[in-house]
Amino acid sequence: MNYEDFKNKIKQIGGKSINIGMDSNNSINPLGISTIHADVNYERESKCNKIMCILEVHFEIILTSHERNVIREIVTENIDRSIKQDFKVLYNGLLQKEEEGDTKLKWLISAVKTLI
Repeated sequence: MNYEDFKNKIKQIGGKSINIGMDSNNSINPLGISTIHADVNYERESKCNKIMCILEVHFEIILTSHERNVIREIVTENIDRSIKQDFKVLYNGLLQKEEEGDTKLKWLISAVKTLI
């Protein structure tokens, strides 16, 4: 997928411009005034958005709000516990949700497994 295809896919997803690369918090705090709380919230949202964007663009899917909420819950939970966030952690969290009876996430789990 080239850059133009990627831009078009982002427009289809909802027109959001998400930076997949590492970003400093200058974009949310141009004056450099920050608190730990703001940094943690930014880190959570940044990781959630990156994971969801990669899943949607790479697999050409649109995540439901339920799937987005589960991903956000897993990422937030892992950051709060100071666990290194990566796709294996996400995958394990999704497996746990599936075992709890959430069958809607089966396809998403296989997609995440492909990324690992």
